[in-house]
Amino acid sequence: MKKITTFICIFILSSQLSYAFIDTGSHKYKESIKYIEEKGYVSGYKDGTYKPDNLINRVEFTKIIIDAVYNVSIDKAIPKLFSDTEENAWYNPYLEIAKEKNIIKGYEDNTFRPNNNINLAEALKIILETYDIEIEKDNNKDWYLPYIEWAKENNVISSILPDDFITRGEMANIIYTTEQITLTLEDKKINELLSLLNTERQKSGLTPYKINYILSVSAKAHANDMEQNNYFSHESIDGATLENRVLDAGYKYSYIGENIALGQNNPTGVIKSWLDSPQHKDNLLSKDFTEIGIGYTNKLHWVAVFGKPKDK
Repeated sequence: MKKITTFICIFILSSQLSYAFIDTGSHKYKESIKYIEEKGYVSGYKDGTYKPDNLINRVEFTKIIIDAVYNVSIDKAIPKLFSDTEENAWYNPYLEIAKEKNIIKGYEDNTFRPNNNINLAEALKIILETYDIEIEKDNNKDWYLPYIEWAKENNVISSILPDDFITRGEMANIIYTTEQITLTLEDKKINELLSLLNTERQKSGLTPYKINYILSVSAKAHANDMEQNNYFSHESIDGATLENRVLDAGYKYSYIGENIALGQNNPTGVIKSWLDSPQHKDNLLSKDFTEIGIGYTNKLHWVAVFGKPKDK
């Protein structure tokens, strides 16, 4: 009997240790909380807890969401952004980005009410605008309804009401679910772009491109780097060239090329912009390239890396 008891205790302990926080192992949203901790979005409290059932205020929520998507510089001094926020406060770099990107506006009296608990409607607007998810807005409806409707249609929320305050656990679940939807939409757009590219190649009697994993990793990394560091160039911010990037990724090539685009809402717009540019069109229809990797970000950075592997 003693051996069985020992075994059960060890099993329970190991089960708890598989989660980052001591108070989330049996929580409804434990997997979502584990996900955002592993992504580095949250770190919990000094006592090892996450407090998943606690409410979260407006400034804490905004900081977590902005930090998840943007490369935030916390070194510069930033003045007051709203009448009720502090000068050079820890949260100002995050509010500054959110305000510049029109993710937050504050209230009509120029307050932000940073310490107020955030409700579902406010939270959904911030996260869906930050992740640049297309929402069909209707001026005849209350401002929050399109966000609520989108969230219900995509199973992001169930029974929570727009004015209900959200808990830290619910926040984790909203982030996790939204990111999974974003990844699905990203894959869909990449596949659509590949299909359009190959249609143009077939019109010219060329063999279709095949997706290459290493080129895809390189393309996605460059798209992310441009988004996070706010630039648009074939040369990385650290000076790395296309050739450097693909070789570092492990792709040995005989021919290599790259197209980039910014701001197009869909693959059709990307293809049109590339076909209208002689140099980009040459890459699309080159006989020298046989493989492709495609990268795309929520902020509409598009990268296509074309290659032909080196003969072994």
